[in-house]
Formats: sequence, structure tokens, C-alpha cells
Amino acid sequence: MSNYVDITFGLGGGTKYRRVTRAGHAHVREFDVYAAQAGSLQTRTGNQTGVVRISGASGTIATTNTVDVYWTAGQQHDCNVSSITANGTTSHDVVVAGGTGDNLPSASGAVTICRRRAHTLQLDSSAMKLFGIDSDQRAGADFFSSAPARVTFIEIETAEEPLLWYDDTAITNPITGDTATVEVSCASTDGATLTIYYVHDST
Repeated sequence: MSNYVDITFGLGGGTKYRRVTRAGHAHVREFDVYAAQAGSLQTRTGNQTGVVRISGASGTIATTNTVDVYWTAGQQHDCNVSSITANGTTSHDVVVAGGTGDNLPSASGAVTICRRRAHTLQLDSSAMKLFGIDSDQRAGADFFSSAPARVTFIEIETAEEPLLWYDDTAITNPITGDTATVEVSCASTDGATLTIYYVHDST
């Protein structure tokens, strides 16, 4: 089956249209993402360690969860939650450590923190002809093999600005190995919908 992506260039007052066509089995997967919770980095004890104070209840976040922390200039992903302490009924302190990505911001900086949501997603990198990822909010997707081991992490830095790859170009496939699961998160307190599109070779 033939599948295609239409690309429009609107530059310098002119418009160009191009169509990328790839044969194979097409798949579209939509993933619901937990809503992030707003707070601030109350205490910073290291580049990957700190205390995030969130307003109100701890929501979907619980001890032993993994979370992603977002702020204006960066993101740290796959952080472990070691403890959650209630400050009366007004806020909770969430201790995070062991993440990767950007160094945590300065103490007192505004952040959002989001529990990761895991989904089954079997991608065959060697058979992939086309790949796209998109989200209606700033978001992240962490792809893991069956081992499990991280294959790659992709951040959608701007809502509704998708990443697109197709084969037979000089650009490397962002999915560098076979995957079994994907863990998703977002920066928005409204949650998000993250969509992954891919075409596998029909042979």
C-alpha cells in the first residue's frame, strides 16, 4: 500500500508543495498523556537531584513513579520519585533524582512535573520507511527495547510542530533500534495527546 506525507513550504512570498510517498504497512498510534502539575524547584541539591513543591494534592504522582520535569529553558526526564511529603493541605514536596537531560534549573524556578505513562509500541527500525511524532502540547517520548534499554528520547519542544523522518535521505532515523514500549509525558497541566505515525516495509 502506498502512503504519503504532503509538505508545504511557504517562504519568501512563494509556496512549494512536495509529496513524500512510501509503500508499506502504515500505523497511527495516539497516546493519552497524564496532566503535569505546576510547582517550583524548592530545593536544588545537584544537577539531577532536588525537591519539587507542587500545589495541592500529589495527583497522579506516587512514590516509586518515574517523572519528567519541564521548565522554560529545558527538561529532565526519567527522574525517580523517592518520597512525597505533604505540607498540610496546600502543597506536596516531591523528591526527584537520577534523571537525564538538561541540568535542573536554579532553586525557586517554576517547573511542571509529569508522571510518565507507558504504552506498548513495537517498532522495527530496520524495516521503517517513514516515522513521525506530534503532540498538541510540549511533550516527550522515551523509547525502550524489550531488554529494557533506552533506544532514544524525543522531545516535542513546540506543540503541533511534528518531527518527520523518511528513508533514503542523509538524515539518520531517530529510532536507532527496535522498540517494545514508549513512555510519554508533557509539560501542560491540561495533559496532552501524543501521536506517532510510522510505515514499515511490507516485505
